[in-house]
Amino acid sequence: MDRWLWLILVLVLATGCAPASVGNTAGDSAAVVADDLVPVATPRVVIPAERAADYVRKVMLVRLDPAYCTYEPEVSGSPTFCNDQPYPNHTFTMVVWDQDWSYLDGKCIVVEGEIEIYEGRPEIIAESLDQVYECP
Repeated sequence: MDRWLWLILVLVLATGCAPASVGNTAGDSAAVVADDLVPVATPRVVIPAERAADYVRKVMLVRLDPAYCTYEPEVSGSPTFCNDQPYPNHTFTMVVWDQDWSYLDGKCIVVEGEIEIYEGRPEIIAESLDQVYECP
């Protein structure tokens, strides 16, 4: 087993925390509820959304408290956008394509992923609920 994978497995087992895995890969939001999120393991560094621009091209944990999430099925790709502030005054966005994660609206969440810049603002493109945690 790869050394990093083994380390991650040990950390997950030691802390009793694991990413929320609910098998929602087909965009069936009915099977997913916010209660499926688990707390993020705590020795890891979580940054506030307003500092995300300092970590471009790095994989980080970013806190949105609260998350302002909207699902836009009429837009190409049917995205859900979760911002740290109401649009258009946000400084960070988490995007997920072809899935309705609007049930995260108003929740305190932490998203894990590589921070990129899109139209001058940092964002993480989430591909799975495994990247989203409940705030500690």
